[in-house]
Amino acid sequence: MCGITGYYCFNQECEYVKEFNGAVKFLNHRGPDSNGSKINNYAALGHTRLSIIDLSDEASQPMLSEDENFSISFNGEIYNYKELKEKLKLKGAQFKTQSDTEVILRGFELMGDGIFQLLNGMFSIAIYNKKQNQLTLARDRFGIKPLYYYKDENQFFFASETGALLEYPIPRKLNYKALTNYFRFNFIPGNESMIDGVKQVEPGNFIIIDDSGLRMNSYYEIKNSPIKIDYKDAIDHINMLLDQSVCDRLIADVPVASFLSGGLDSSIVSLLASKHHPGIKTYSAGFSDYPYFDESKYGKMFSEQINTDHYSFDLSENKIIDSIEDILNGFSEPFADTSAIAYNLLSKKTSEQVKVVLSGDGADEVFGGYRKHKAEWLIQNNKLLAKLSGILGSAVSDKYGSRNSLIGNKKRQLKKWMSGARLSAEERYLLWASIQTESEVQQLLETNTKSAVLDYLKISNMNDVLKADMQLVLPGDMLTKADRMSMQYGLEVRTPFLDHYLVDFVFSLPAKWKLKGGIRKNLLKEAFKKELPDYIVNRKKKGFEVPMWSWLNGPLKDLMLTHLSDKQLKNTGLFNHQKVKALIDQTLSNEPGDAPATIWALMVFQVWFNKYKPQI
Repeated sequence: MCGITGYYCFNQECEYVKEFNGAVKFLNHRGPDSNGSKINNYAALGHTRLSIIDLSDEASQPMLSEDENFSISFNGEIYNYKELKEKLKLKGAQFKTQSDTEVILRGFELMGDGIFQLLNGMFSIAIYNKKQNQLTLARDRFGIKPLYYYKDENQFFFASETGALLEYPIPRKLNYKALTNYFRFNFIPGNESMIDGVKQVEPGNFIIIDDSGLRMNSYYEIKNSPIKIDYKDAIDHINMLLDQSVCDRLIADVPVASFLSGGLDSSIVSLLASKHHPGIKTYSAGFSDYPYFDESKYGKMFSEQINTDHYSFDLSENKIIDSIEDILNGFSEPFADTSAIAYNLLSKKTSEQVKVVLSGDGADEVFGGYRKHKAEWLIQNNKLLAKLSGILGSAVSDKYGSRNSLIGNKKRQLKKWMSGARLSAEERYLLWASIQTESEVQQLLETNTKSAVLDYLKISNMNDVLKADMQLVLPGDMLTKADRMSMQYGLEVRTPFLDHYLVDFVFSLPAKWKLKGGIRKNLLKEAFKKELPDYIVNRKKKGFEVPMWSWLNGPLKDLMLTHLSDKQLKNTGLFNHQKVKALIDQTLSNEPGDAPATIWALMVFQVWFNKYKPQI
């Protein structure tokens, strides 16, 4: 894994060497092994390298073509590069290295942008054509690897992270649409950024930049294209595809490990990985101070069953206190999924031993693993229950419940479910995907800015719900968390559930199979139930949740009150002080609901705002 950055100037020579070097330096955490650059009068490519495949200097980047016309800076891994290499050799390509980077470069020379749809992997790519003075950027199908850019009439800048992008002369103006969405979802969905004008190359897309401007192109989209297949054959095929995906993602010239929380997804990945690499290292984290959130014992139990070399880290209150400021300062874009804290600390400890780790990210979105999926299934399959719930929703207590206990969490979920039952499928999806409603966000911000997320949602069955998650939640939340938290320590996370052959196959299956009988991730459980113990398959899903309410009432209380003081809020000038105070009071009560999540979002934003000082 690596970091990439660069610039392009329209119809004129330019020089941003100082800013460019600053951007490369910012990305050193993504590629601590080495860095490189290629600069001419019109464009520049920069790269920081985390050496995974072909560790030789010849595989360093930016890499040049034989005639030095093409140069490439690439972040990611291509798992089918050896197959592509043989096919390109038949077309006359010659190779000097064993790297996947050279395969992309030679492929682009021979096929142009047609090479992107042949790549099986995760990637953000920048390729410069000197003769045509043309820059091409591409991003993988699901947005596993980030790629931000900014364009005005004179120049174009790009980078793996917004912090690197802001090393260039870009106006730091706050994006109010992104701000609204951030406080609604606790992440920024779509291709927006908190800085106005900064965008992301969308998943499955590539853009071409030359003197005529910028052109966007798509090379992939998820399609619901039904196929005829027997249910049992489909189950067997899922097992085979996932096994192949794990096998592909074990390819590296350095040791590969696996996260193993003891949940279904990471257990399947670790099980398959251990078959190909017996004794593989596995890692988990737990909260001994908060037993309700601690599932690390299941990871340890399963590791003993599949004979992995297992390491479990205790995320104690003291570790959280010692690390929280570093975590807050590590966000170059506001991101408030609270589980990022645990992911960060687990990545930090894992990176001390290995450079590459497999994870279960993506399984919930592909196979239907969230509570909202079960809730939608209930409404689609029991219209009377849905109607009664909509009528009775207002009668449920206005108390918020709590994520910190089983009963309190059920109470919170029930209220939200009943509120959604009377809405349209699209409105219901957004309510259940949100931390706050749009009206609550407007009260917090004292603004009428609205989100446009609803514009592209069309939901008629479970496949549509999962596709919406693949477009909204997966790249905006789950993959952002995995990339930023791991790459802060130069750790590469690989996601077997996001192999496009597997995803395409699962989306070709009938929607009714996804939550058959109301069972979340039914297809996945059916595919592996013979190889997994009952405590993995049938244990209720908890996810990588953290005890945020307890932390904000304990070790993080002073930090909360400092960042959200009247003085700090006045300095920011964006928030309704009374609304923030009400959220703090709610967080400090025994019925906090989702208030702690919003408080954390405010804290993350305040630290980011003070660091980057955008114009409002």
